Amino acid sequence: SDLINNDELIRIEKIADKYLELEKEYDSVGNLIKEISFNSLNQKEWIEHSFYDDDNHLIYSVSEESQNIFNFLYSYNKNKLSQSVRISQDKNTLLKEVDYVMLYEYDKKDRLIKEMIIQDGQIKYKYDYKYGKDNYIKKIITYLYNSQEPSIIQEFYYNGAGYSKQEKESYLKYNPYTDGKFYLANFLTFNKFINKDTTLGLNLLSGFSD
Repeated sequence: SDLINNDELIRIEKIADKYLELEKEYDSVGNLIKEISFNSLNQKEWIEHSFYDDDNHLIYSVSEESQNIFNFLYSYNKNKLSQSVRISQDKNTLLKEVDYVMLYEYDKKDRLIKEMIIQDGQIKYKYDYKYGKDNYIKKIITYLYNSQEPSIIQEFYYNGAGYSKQEKESYLKYNPYTDGKFYLANFLTFNKFINKDTTLGLNLLSGFSD
């Protein structure tokens, strides 16, 4: 296969961690349970602990930084991630607040087709995923701030090796010279290699920032 296998990914990750100054700890079945980041002076910058249910679903993680603690809660429906919540806490005041809620929707083939990030009672971001007949993602449509019009449209084209050969992006831009109407500006990026089997929904696991 042209795709990198799991053993090779683990080997590459271990090499990268040395340069990224990360320490990782796994449980007996391979779940990541602790991750520590260090600065150039070998001082801890942040530490994250993760917890799983009996089905090895990530259900809770807590990330501690110098000033804040971030709690992530995950809910599942039929073994599919359905909701995640981030709650931040100030270490000095101990006050907690909900930063955002993420909702996930799947089709009958269990493919992720929609992500929504809700903040302050409004949909801040919405992502629609479109698939081709080969089940590979062909288009990602991004909507901002409750808008019914797309703000970004990304289209992916794959070569035979299983990578995106070309990515086309269209951004909804404001044009003050056309009565304040928006227009789509197209950008084309060549040779942007993306594994076509990459799992969607990584916004969740990497955290979401404003």
